[in-house]
Amino acid sequence: MKKNVLVIFVLLTMFGAFSKVQALILCEKPWEVRHREYNNFGNKRVFVFSPSRTGSTLTFNVLRFLFDTPSKRCIKLHDLYYRLDNEIVFVSVRNPIDSACSVYRVDEKGHEIDEERILAISNMLIKQFRDCLFLLRNFKSVYLLEYEKDIKHIPNLLRKIEMYLGLKIDYRDKQYIQETFSKKKVLKFIQEAQYKHFLEHNYVDHIHGNHILTPENDILEEIYPIIIEKFKENFSKEHQLFEQFGYKFNE
Repeated sequence: MKKNVLVIFVLLTMFGAFSKVQALILCEKPWEVRHREYNNFGNKRVFVFSPSRTGSTLTFNVLRFLFDTPSKRCIKLHDLYYRLDNEIVFVSVRNPIDSACSVYRVDEKGHEIDEERILAISNMLIKQFRDCLFLLRNFKSVYLLEYEKDIKHIPNLLRKIEMYLGLKIDYRDKQYIQETFSKKKVLKFIQEAQYKHFLEHNYVDHIHGNHILTPENDILEEIYPIIIEKFKENFSKEHQLFEQFGYKFNE
């Protein structure tokens, strides 16, 4: 039963069901704001595919600002239900223990240690990492972004996008991106949008309530050491998969 609840949570998060309809959107029409056009990909679309809680929303919004047009929008995915072999795909990854703890926190189940919930989250992330590896191994225009090196700091993310796609982003657009999608600005946006829970968000920027961890909303701080060890035990069974991305749990 609890596994089914987690699956429903992920689907609702992905498709936006039960979210508030908000007029407030962070950079709704980027083509009216940016100083240059960067989308010269013809019929190809730009996707972000990632395991949950890996910096994919920030990555998506940066790519959305750079490449969205009125007729062709970037798409953010956590499951492979599109054909992506002829598209441009950015794959974002993060230490799966950090991602797992973040998923555990945002589904707002409280302070308890829930073994079934931990296992369900572990299995979800394992599947998503397998899908990432499949994309990276089998398709040409797939680009890896690591949260720790590339996504956590926006200037690094912009440099990596420039490197992968052979672009030169206008300095004014870089400045706008860094200001608009900064942690401080996003936290203020969440407050102004009155998002109280993670399932509350809009369909354009995919920013959720309780999206960014702060000392005030970190309800799991006291039990992190326990759940970290449980996630580590689960992920160690798939150590060969995670070692492909540079993450090790047996050291």
